Amino acid sequence: MRYLTSLSEGRDNNFNLLRFLAATMVIWSHSFPLALGPGDNEPLRASLGVTFGSIAVDIFFVSSGYLIAASLVSSESIFRFAWARILRIYPGVIVATMVTVLFIGFFISTEDVAFFFGDRSTLKFMVKNCALVLGIEYGLPGAFHDTPAAYAVNGSLWTLPKELLMYAVLAAAWLFAGLVARVLSRDRKRIFKVIVSITLLGGALFYLFGLKEYVEDSNARLLTAFFFGSFIGLFRDQIPVSRVLLGLFLASVLLSSFDKRLFFFVYTLFFPYVIICCALWPSGPLRAFNRLGDYSYGLYVYAFPTQQVIVSFIRGIQPQALFGVSFIVTLILAVVSWHIVEKPSLSMKNVRLPVRRLL
Repeated sequence: MRYLTSLSEGRDNNFNLLRFLAATMVIWSHSFPLALGPGDNEPLRASLGVTFGSIAVDIFFVSSGYLIAASLVSSESIFRFAWARILRIYPGVIVATMVTVLFIGFFISTEDVAFFFGDRSTLKFMVKNCALVLGIEYGLPGAFHDTPAAYAVNGSLWTLPKELLMYAVLAAAWLFAGLVARVLSRDRKRIFKVIVSITLLGGALFYLFGLKEYVEDSNARLLTAFFFGSFIGLFRDQIPVSRVLLGLFLASVLLSSFDKRLFFFVYTLFFPYVIICCALWPSGPLRAFNRLGDYSYGLYVYAFPTQQVIVSFIRGIQPQALFGVSFIVTLILAVVSWHIVEKPSLSMKNVRLPVRRLL
């Protein structure tokens, strides 16, 4: 029998492409409420209770859980792990936040420039959206007051504090596993697997039977997706993989879409496996995408304000047109962000840290 680990050797995979497609799905999904106003305008919400954007967030969290668990286990210390996560998250979002504030302050806001930059809410927007640990701030003075999705400047950022929370929970589990391993003289990785499994089980049970419906910003939903990815990554040498099994899981998700309640259960349980298999399969021409760079994060952090700017200038623009224009503009910003900000920051990942190894 073939196992998932046979597909996961090396760093040549489809995660960059998968995240790029997910970020594109977010842009498509947001085009509807940003052009038409909040409601059931997004194509999937009325029929399935989900949106293309929420499916994309699940892809991000499952993929992140898979990769972060592997990174944590292979890191020489928790500090090295944290440093790598800081370099991946913060430079891009800090620059995006500063660029957004400057552009809106000088070209979009209806407030006087001096008032805009001196207002406390502008400072609050910059501090919270750069730090992320206390949530995010949505509005800026005089910005987008008369757009369909009024006041929201960068609504996409809400997932970043949630993702940081998942990193912290997983890191805490790794540290706790180290302490238990020392006390009991057991294998740390095996204990870590047990903790991840219990966390996943608890989160999934609460989400499936406690909430009983798809809740986009639920911590239980995001924890379930993230720890599903972590579970698959940690047990990949025991999880069977085949085209037949992948096809059955994917078909189950598609067929369950005829009933919203059934879809909620099947999608939650089967979709993570589909995501990881797609990320690791197939090899061949698709892998050439990796040579371009990882533009998904730039797409994600720049798309929402870009779309709001377009809506404010082109009144009555339809969702399809908004998607087309905003995708092109945002992709340019994402390419610049990757090559000027994100990639150079990631090159600092292996710098010598002035800390002692911990657990």
